Order: sequence, then structure tokens, then C-alpha cells
Amino acid sequence: MTAKEKGLDVIETIIESDYRPDFMLSTTSVLSSLTLEKDTGRIVGGLFMSQHDVSQSANLVSIAIQKQMTIDELSMSDFFPT
Repeated sequence: MTAKEKGLDVIETIIESDYRPDFMLSTTSVLSSLTLEKDTGRIVGGLFMSQHDVSQSANLVSIAIQKQMTIDELSMSDFFPT
């Protein structure tokens, strides 16, 4: 069931970018999507697709959803980059 089917008013942002800077010898594209509740900014969904292992990013969003974090709270959180 989608967020809209659950009656949530949401916005979705989709970004495609490399997981490393262009000057590095190898990099791979990552397609990511984040779904937020429009009024509160609460994170309600996410999606990551890549040939690179992006499971830690998916785990992070999963925790943010479980803890009902907003995008502002997530943006101010500090995590070790993978």
C-alpha cells in the first residue's frame, strides 16, 4: 500500500547521482527516492537502486521511518559514511 492510499499527503524527491565524486577512479550511479509527509516533513518512504551496495543507506532510512524522524532531524544526524 502506498502512502497516498493510506491517506497521507506526501511529496517525493528523486535523485540520481554517483556514489563517489567524479574525480575518483571508479564510481557507480545511485537512484534514490525519499517520500515525506507534506505538512510535517516526516519520512514515510525511501528507495535506493544501484550496482553499488547501498544497503546502509536503506537501513538508515528504515530507522528514520521507524523513529518517525523528519527530514530536518535526519539532515542534522551524523553517520559514518560507507
